[in-house]
Amino acid sequence: MARRICFILLALILIAGCVPGGAQDAQPNPQGESSAPSGVNPPGEGGGNTLSLAVDKTDSLNPFQLTTSLNKSLMPLLYDSLFRMDPGFVSSELLASGYRFEELDCIVNLRPDLRFSDGSAVTAADVVASFNLAKLSPVYQGGLADVLGCEERDGALVFRMARSDGLFTNLLTFPIVKNGTGTQERPVGSGRYRYSGSENAIALERNPYTSRAGSRFERVELIAMPDTASLTSSLRMGVIDYAYADLTGDAEHSLGSSTKTVPKTNLVFLGINAAREPFGLSQVRKALYLLTDRQALSQRSFAGKASPAYTPFPPTAKWLPDVEFYDSASKNQVSELLDAAGLSERDGQGMRLYGEKPFSFSLLVNADSQVKVSAAEMLCQQLREAGLSATVDPQPYERYRQRVSGGDFDLYLGEIKLPDNLDLTELLALSGSAASQTAYSQALYDDYLLFRADPEQADQFIIRFLEQNPFIPLVFRDGAVAFSRSFSSAAVATEGDIFYNMDEW
Repeated sequence: MARRICFILLALILIAGCVPGGAQDAQPNPQGESSAPSGVNPPGEGGGNTLSLAVDKTDSLNPFQLTTSLNKSLMPLLYDSLFRMDPGFVSSELLASGYRFEELDCIVNLRPDLRFSDGSAVTAADVVASFNLAKLSPVYQGGLADVLGCEERDGALVFRMARSDGLFTNLLTFPIVKNGTGTQERPVGSGRYRYSGSENAIALERNPYTSRAGSRFERVELIAMPDTASLTSSLRMGVIDYAYADLTGDAEHSLGSSTKTVPKTNLVFLGINAAREPFGLSQVRKALYLLTDRQALSQRSFAGKASPAYTPFPPTAKWLPDVEFYDSASKNQVSELLDAAGLSERDGQGMRLYGEKPFSFSLLVNADSQVKVSAAEMLCQQLREAGLSATVDPQPYERYRQRVSGGDFDLYLGEIKLPDNLDLTELLALSGSAASQTAYSQALYDDYLLFRADPEQADQFIIRFLEQNPFIPLVFRDGAVAFSRSFSSAAVATEGDIFYNMDEW
């Protein structure tokens, strides 16, 4: 498969110049009593059986009402979901015991042995109530846009899909709380831990009813952090053992003595106005794709906090075809593409002409983001080296947003957070919110819908995408988890669950 797709991609580069509920008695689960593994260094000052984490006490601890990434990162300790997604963007059952698709219904079976942390059974009614809360919550409603409804039917849960979607269960990762507690500050969950202690001294203790594999930590201390600087110093001093940083903002982050990358779904891309000549030509868009040095963008403009994107999907996605993508083409290949598009002639400065006239264009960028401005400057420099006269057009965010939505641009530097099922509709569909003036192709969109129904069809869609390049993927932003010097962990972290493999720590 890899050789076949590589051959096709190389052929495209050359050819393009010519023409994407439970038991009755509540009993503690013995799995919740596992002992600490040997050879693990004790974290912080709490000893080997206490984990110290940061919390924002000014923010809510209700998973549907919180506003900070810090508090959201704590929620997987307290609340389980039907499914959980691994770093390869593939979901597996957690509270679910299986699922099947029937037309536009996803029918999910709930494990019968589940208990909340107060010992009561987890039922389908709890899941329906939790879904309704999540659907209204600013925290989850964006990711649940393609989940039209949820109901209980014959003891199973029936979710209605907006369209056929082989990655649909990636969306069913919202927290499940006990019905009737969802509006409380501390809803009842079924996670590895439950609340302990007073409101002023928040701590977590093991949940004896959890269905999850045990953790070596008997107790989790939640220590208030007023700001990022305090979090950083607390990690360095060992007051905090482990923390997550979103890294979406422009500020530099240096958390702890050891960090690990956390893949995210924030795609930074180059938007192209196909209504303006010659960007409507696929040869020009292909040249832009090939001229972009994504490694340099990742390391320099994004300070190593982003991963190069050669497709519209995160590079860690397990179902991506095994393809060797080329970050840049030889000057001859790019020249062939641009020559075929009518940009073969140059002026005295070596800049390409279009229709015997100087061809110059601008790259619109949000001036409020220094990271984006830096990336735009680097991109324009890369294009100028190929004889394309590109200049940066920085605008305040509101003006930038208005011009993008109004189609008033040549190119623009954009960013979109894809939902967990990695839906590209907003970038590809005629009605997409991020598809302003994008070169639309019904054939490409048809291949995309085939991929949505069956992720095994990813190669066909990606090949078609790289023929047409309606937009140019640049990088996916990364998050990070950091450890204190005294904390040793083999953590595997995802954006949705930084405690993904906590039982192996």
